[in-house]
Amino acid sequence: MKRFFLARLSMALPLLFSAHAAQADFTANELADALIASLQKSGGVAFTYKSAALDGSDGVVINGLTFGEAGDRLTLDEVVLSDIEEPVDGNFIIGEIAVPGSTFSPEDGASVTIGDATVSDFQVITAPSDEYYDGFYSSAEVDGLTVSVSGQEIVSVGEFLVSISPWSPGASIASATNISSIVVDVNALPPGPGSQALVGMGYEEIRADLNAEGKWNTETGAFDLQDTTISVDDIADLTLTAKIGGYTMELMESLRDMQSQMNADNQQAMGMAMFGLLQQLEVESLSISLKDESITGRALDFAGSQQGMNGDSMAAMLKGLLPLGLAQLGNPEFAQNAQAEIGEFIDDPDRITITAEPEAPVPFAVLAGSAMAGNPAQLLTTLNVQVEAE
Repeated sequence: MKRFFLARLSMALPLLFSAHAAQADFTANELADALIASLQKSGGVAFTYKSAALDGSDGVVINGLTFGEAGDRLTLDEVVLSDIEEPVDGNFIIGEIAVPGSTFSPEDGASVTIGDATVSDFQVITAPSDEYYDGFYSSAEVDGLTVSVSGQEIVSVGEFLVSISPWSPGASIASATNISSIVVDVNALPPGPGSQALVGMGYEEIRADLNAEGKWNTETGAFDLQDTTISVDDIADLTLTAKIGGYTMELMESLRDMQSQMNADNQQAMGMAMFGLLQQLEVESLSISLKDESITGRALDFAGSQQGMNGDSMAAMLKGLLPLGLAQLGNPEFAQNAQAEIGEFIDDPDRITITAEPEAPVPFAVLAGSAMAGNPAQLLTTLNVQVEAE
């Protein structure tokens, strides 16, 4: 239940910033109804509200905005839309969307507290436009989040920030995301193999930050995830980069429309339809890199202790098992490369990187076909996967 609630919450938070303004002489209810329609179209989640009132000459306050399914409904006391401009007839820019901090308590006993949230320069496009695009904004900020169970805080986040460069036809959009001061109290996590292993490795508290940068050309569909890094103190830094082609504005709109039509009766059919749309994507390159900050040694020591041996013996055993495990992939060339590089990393943990750099962009359909056919050897060759230890 907790996972379902948090998944709903993480999906719904960005949608709270998708509002539609009406014309200069709009009524509060017209604006509120447009907001509800936009939210439901964007996320396929049921939204309602209690009341709406004008706030000065260019704002509206929506009270009791509720979203989610029965048993997991969340209610925001108010959502404030202010500094609304109308640069083009039927199209609007909302200077600020503000959601005061709130605490939610679902039925499973968890309590989630979210700090004040704001979004700036949100574009609401109700008529076709070459200059603006519905849903784009310049920045978003959430002032912290905490998750508690039975009064004990388990997870906290200091701040969530997103900034996006202006959109214009044919140009790339640059974005930057920062999630700071993520803290997890390992001792407060529900008992299980994962939390027990963390405590066994000496991690009673986890502290992390996330930073991401990317560019997206809305016309060509080129998406470049330049650098997404999760830095976990005294554990490791995990960095992901990717270049994907084919993620056009038209594809995004089609996926959004399908999501809005999804319900309990058509989930499988809609899922297959979405999968079909994603076939137009192409993989140009991928990489994932792990910079060790003590996790490898601790993991070897912990795994060894479970087998009645020390970390060095565990490392030797692991290296001995590598040839057998890699042989299952059916790609001798990759296995030889991976065995040498992984072995080097085990001996002297620093950084290990897995890259996929095909000679030409690989359509998603080709990758999906190899995966569903259970042909890892072909997949590794097609993507030109390499492993490198530093």
